[in-house]
Amino acid sequence: YYDNGEGFPAKGMYYCDESGGWKKLGGAIPNVKSVSATNKVCINGGSTADLPSMSITMTTGNSEVLIFFSAEVAQGVVTDNQPIYFRLNIDGTDIATTERKVIDMVYWADDSGAYFPTSIIHRATVAEGSHAFKVIWQGEGGGQCGCVEERELIVVELNQ
Repeated sequence: YYDNGEGFPAKGMYYCDESGGWKKLGGAIPNVKSVSATNKVCINGGSTADLPSMSITMTTGNSEVLIFFSAEVAQGVVTDNQPIYFRLNIDGTDIATTERKVIDMVYWADDSGAYFPTSIIHRATVAEGSHAFKVIWQGEGGGQCGCVEERELIVVELNQ
């Protein structure tokens, strides 16, 4: 819901345009693709890889896309508090990055530790054609850097 300024919410999907104003998604049903996974995957320090199950191939017009990525991250090393980086990538080019540095050192040898949320939301312009959207992750240091379980990647074409 979006407050339309008349004291009651208006139904529909809205996004914030470059001027800071709200625009309603209208016309055709939006071109939306998503993937999600719940299996635990881990990365070692010094490694960079595609995050398993986090890639989408999507055909768009010459338009803007809104990309959402979220994951639950657990620290894998007690002694180092090493960061894990996540990057959004379109057609082989990194477009946005975040660093998830677990503040409290978490030890979950018995799978009893806490997972912490991280996310990236990014808007980009793409040319007409087929595009590969994916998430790349990287661990620093040595040993097992961290793991993710629940994760999701969503791509929405805004103006068709």
